[in-house]
Amino acid sequence: MQQFLQGGVAVPLPPVFRNAVEPLPPTVAAIGEIRFTGNLIPPSWYQHLKLPSGHTDLVGCTLLAEIVYQYRPRVERDTLTGEVLRYVKRFARDQFCAPLAYFQGKFAFTKDQVRQALKRLESAGLIVREYRTITVAGKAIHGMTFVEPVPAAIAAITVHAIPSAPTDAWPGAIDANGRTRHRSEDTVSSPRPVGSLPGGVAPIPLYKDPSEIPQNTPTTTPPTAPVETSRERPEPEPDEEGSSRPLNNGCLNIASYKNQEPTFETPSALQFDFYLAPLDEAEREAFRQRLARLETPLAQRVLDEYNSALGRGTSFRNRWGWIEYLIRKARRGEFIPTSELAAQRLKLRETASQAPPEIAPERVPSAVWRTQRDTLQSQLPHGEFGMYVLPLRGIEEGDRLWLEAPNSYVVDWVTAHWALFEQALKPHTAQALGVRLETG
Repeated sequence: MQQFLQGGVAVPLPPVFRNAVEPLPPTVAAIGEIRFTGNLIPPSWYQHLKLPSGHTDLVGCTLLAEIVYQYRPRVERDTLTGEVLRYVKRFARDQFCAPLAYFQGKFAFTKDQVRQALKRLESAGLIVREYRTITVAGKAIHGMTFVEPVPAAIAAITVHAIPSAPTDAWPGAIDANGRTRHRSEDTVSSPRPVGSLPGGVAPIPLYKDPSEIPQNTPTTTPPTAPVETSRERPEPEPDEEGSSRPLNNGCLNIASYKNQEPTFETPSALQFDFYLAPLDEAEREAFRQRLARLETPLAQRVLDEYNSALGRGTSFRNRWGWIEYLIRKARRGEFIPTSELAAQRLKLRETASQAPPEIAPERVPSAVWRTQRDTLQSQLPHGEFGMYVLPLRGIEEGDRLWLEAPNSYVVDWVTAHWALFEQALKPHTAQALGVRLETG
């Protein structure tokens, strides 16, 4: 009987290795009995995730691998037959709850290492973070971090391995008769250079340049692969993580994400008005490419949500990550638009079609507002002057002085504090006062 030494004692080889044509080294046999679990880091990530110094971001690779692992569906099998019953998510809520302390405790990183690595991953568009208030044991916990990977960006930096094949089909494998098998040359795939992507996908920017997120935008139309039947190509069995077989309960197989990504025609009819009017054509095209995954009406609603957020003065740390977050919610049917721009756009069209043409009064910046605006600062609480008064524009049109606000929130606030504005302006002008949204 074949044996190997373990702790100075001769131990029989495990049954799985006893019938091998050539005996395995004891260390190889012993390692083969260990069941490894946990996340894996694709080798291509070491080439894409770089620090500004040019070195590999090992902390970022580790955290991203853990986040992706948490989003890989877990397989549940029948304990008696081993048959796959279903695929389930690993976390309890709708997204993975991952405070800094989680990564600190699991990987022994410092809080600053974790914080900076998550910022780099988010700036590169690989993850999206969201802060919520949750209730645990009846106690509210504020600012809890939830994190979600961006599948398209993850797929873009992951160089997929050659599909698995039976062991006896590998080059150099030894069959039962002791003969070395060689796969025919026409079945061996050429190794893909590190950084190249399948299907004519455009190369992604370096991780150390956070200006744009990686995009999975085809530059050329890949040839359509013939559909293989189950008789020509048997379906591989899933591994312990359930990632080899396409999921049979409606879940998304992450390994074939790009092949299942629905695409629509580029929505060239998107309206870039209101607060998106200053965008140049290159920026507009970037929006069109990202929104091409949605039907045009839904893409317009997502674009209006971003348009309206700009009008409210929202500051985006990573606008493309936020857009990707809205796109994913829209595709899941969870997007609830709050923007009123579509109604304003329709109202402007109806007004333009119904009202007779008339000469618009001349718009002149108001000198009265410019000189009297600062008198309100001492009468308002700290911060409200900069948030609600400074964005106002004073415009004189004929016999009226308009205070134009960038969004409806400012209009509501000004209306609620209208007595202050009348007190500051009426002694200095005979014009009627009014407040409205910006008109140009």
